[in-house]
Amino acid sequence: MLTIYNEFTTDFNNNGIGILRDVISAKITEELNGGYELEMEYPAKGYLAEEIKEGNIIRAKSVESYQLFRIKHVKKNLNRKSVVAMHIFYDWNDDFIEDTYPQKLAGQAALQWLVDHTVN
Repeated sequence: MLTIYNEFTTDFNNNGIGILRDVISAKITEELNGGYELEMEYPAKGYLAEEIKEGNIIRAKSVESYQLFRIKHVKKNLNRKSVVAMHIFYDWNDDFIEDTYPQKLAGQAALQWLVDHTVN
């Protein structure tokens, strides 16, 4: 089951915009120390097809659990949309930390400091 969410969603414990019920094909590829992506084919006039756009998020069942993928590329022809979505983890690829010297912090506090000091 694939579910689509708005690009700004932070709570994924619901059905978001809705369930993509007309999926033609979907494949998740995970490479060790490499990419983690979802490739999907969807009818151009399928249910919620207009919501399949760059930036939106798809929740998909992986081998172990549900995973989140952000839509990076959508190619449309007369009959279908071809989608490439990268794992949500890759959203941090463009973030960096200007100062990497948290002091006297342990565990959760150190992680929160890192999140608070990323540029984007």
